[in-house]
Amino acid sequence: MRALAALSRFVGNTFALWVLVFAVLAFLMPQWFIALKVAIVPLLGLVMFGMGLTLKLDDFAALARQPWRVALGVVAHFVIMPGMAWLLSTCRRKSPWA
Repeated sequence: MRALAALSRFVGNTFALWVLVFAVLAFLMPQWFIALKVAIVPLLGLVMFGMGLTLKLDDFAALARQPWRVALGVVAHFVIMPGMAWLLSTCRRKSPWA
């Protein structure tokens, strides 16, 4: 159990670094990652799991104290982001469905 806690702590402390390293590698050498196309969904799940490992109970307590932040995130995700995509596609005179 102690080893699992140590691994979790290591992953939590260095997770952002690993994401950046692999993002840069994928940008510079995309051919290395072509075979992983079929694994995108499970890999995104792994990324989300890794992000979840970094959460602490205090993070959830902060959400309980300020639930408006969750509402703001939902609005940003479902209103602002699609709206900006529509605006940018309209400005570039491209169909938003293309």
